[in-house]
Amino acid sequence: MRKILFLLMVCISVNLYSQISETPYVKQQKNAISIYAVSVNSECTAVNIDFQDYILSGGKSWIRIKSNTFLQYTDPDSGEIMKEKAIGVERLINNQGRYEESVFDVKYDYSTDFGGRPVRWMMRVFFPPIPVGVREISIMGESTSDPYWYGIQIEECLYPEDEKEANEILQEIIEGAKSIYAGKYEGLDDPWKLAFVESEGHYALLNREKLVGWDIMSVWATLTPTAYPNIFKGRRIISNRTQKNITVAFDDGVMTIKEEDGESQYIRMEGRNTSNATTESITQWSGSGFALKDGYVVTNYHVAGEAKTIEIFGVKGDFSKGYKATIVGVDKVSDLSLLKISDKDFSGFGNPPYAFKSSMVDVGENVYVLGYPLTQTMGEEVKLTNGIVSSRSGYEGNVTTYQISVPVQPGNSGGPMFDMKGNLVGIVCAKHADAENANYAIKTSYLKNLVESVASSAILPTISTINGKELKEQVKQIKNFVYLIKCSNTSDESLSSSGNSTPSVTTVNSPTVRSTTAERVKIKSVYTGNDYTSVTLEIPYIGQNQWCNIDGKTYIMVDGITYTMTKAEGIKIAPERTTFTNDITFTLYFPPIPASTTSIDLIESEDSSWKFYGIKIK
Repeated sequence: MRKILFLLMVCISVNLYSQISETPYVKQQKNAISIYAVSVNSECTAVNIDFQDYILSGGKSWIRIKSNTFLQYTDPDSGEIMKEKAIGVERLINNQGRYEESVFDVKYDYSTDFGGRPVRWMMRVFFPPIPVGVREISIMGESTSDPYWYGIQIEECLYPEDEKEANEILQEIIEGAKSIYAGKYEGLDDPWKLAFVESEGHYALLNREKLVGWDIMSVWATLTPTAYPNIFKGRRIISNRTQKNITVAFDDGVMTIKEEDGESQYIRMEGRNTSNATTESITQWSGSGFALKDGYVVTNYHVAGEAKTIEIFGVKGDFSKGYKATIVGVDKVSDLSLLKISDKDFSGFGNPPYAFKSSMVDVGENVYVLGYPLTQTMGEEVKLTNGIVSSRSGYEGNVTTYQISVPVQPGNSGGPMFDMKGNLVGIVCAKHADAENANYAIKTSYLKNLVESVASSAILPTISTINGKELKEQVKQIKNFVYLIKCSNTSDESLSSSGNSTPSVTTVNSPTVRSTTAERVKIKSVYTGNDYTSVTLEIPYIGQNQWCNIDGKTYIMVDGITYTMTKAEGIKIAPERTTFTNDITFTLYFPPIPASTTSIDLIESEDSSWKFYGIKIK
């Protein structure tokens, strides 16, 4: 579902060119389940299914929409029968007119959801867009026992033909975007005219003109941010609806799109009003790193080499304190940076328990990686992945790296790779976008060259105190020497959650919230202090046996930096449950946040409905 999230967002929220057919006539259907509405635009087809009559007529207390449900229509040009498989499903929440993302093949029990038969119970199913001119569709499953609707009569959908009108609306979207890269682009040697757009943290490239097989405003590619502020990974949508991996990079008004068979460049023609532009979402990024001796830390050049501010988190297991670091030396070709902690509060991190090994690792040898991938959703806790050395050479035969089968994600960059004897044998540097379990780590011999050229080989650890120990014991001793590296491209910005930026004590009662996916949970107050930040929430009792719990990795986010929950009062940590028969109030505690903070986001997890965006605390 993540790959099509932006497509669904455009379809539901923007819905610029939608033709809606309400309570359409259906020639033939199975049982009393009704089609409430069909919405068609150049991005998707959304079908609202109404179960009210079905329930009142004594239908089953549950229904499921299967992932093999498909939409069928006759192509108006070729006359060919076309079938489009469903790409998403949502369900109505408590008759409030608000929908939430759901999953296929999950049984929903009405009595659980609503405490009895609802006044209205609906689901919304999404399919790919259908061509201009289609007037009739059918929806069915692969089994004859599945619900079906044949001959649904819909209004003809007319996608926009006017390029001027489309570009005017595009400009409104661009002006409302937070990203400084939002704008209209034209290819230098490529005929495409594209627009980079952003909304609610989702990114895409839209087509700006009508071409063969393409409509104005159709999605050209969906994009995902990386740990590097100007680089996005993406999936380009080909005209036959297949997809291919791309990388999109921005540099001084030029957008470069790299594909497997080459790259193309686009010049920015128009952008958002620069007087309103902010860089709040792209000034900070993070990676991983690890300790040598005497306050020296290693990471990738692409993590810290161009940063103006660098802080090291996780020293001695403490993530509430960040230590300032400076760049001692870099090797751009090998993608290495050698840092040294320069903070006056730093008292050392002791001798690492692992040994530096500069000799080559054999193909097939077991290795493991520690690091901090995707901290915004996975939290600031070190993550372990393992695998084998697949090759002694890397991408396109690069002799400076190993190819490894160890799974890595954005944020793993700069993390250490160890053999099973506790020897440091590599530094994670890259992930192959087009292959499963094909990733890369820099050989330690190149790190040795850098260290000897700018410092001394004496800072390389030589004794392993974990040789012969089980993996879990090795990790316990190593993890306090593997660090989260937070970087900024502004020289005066503190990334630390303590120090001079620590706020004075304030409490905001009943703060305003920009948006939330929580159905009934309310935020009562937010406290910010010198020692911690806390959020107090309330869940009303609605007359049933109720329970709740909280994910131990719940976090708040401030300007792209996450602060993971340290403890909870009044609610149990999952998988344990707190049952209640009256309104329940509980408090979540987090590390202190910067004094300049005006709003925070509170996220329990990617899959949870407890998400609060834009909580105003000033």
